[in-house]
Amino acid sequence: MDDHVQKSCWGFMTWTVLTLGGAMLLIYLFGRFDPAVTASAAQ
Repeated sequence: MDDHVQKSCWGFMTWTVLTLGGAMLLIYLFGRFDPAVTASAAQ
């Protein structure tokens, strides 16, 4: 018999999404990014 068990990739995807989201949040908070200034400069 073949006793191969396929593992789910949902745990890996969850950690990846949380890590990237956390990194983006830190960049947003500490990177002095101001959407209003960026939007007005683009016009």
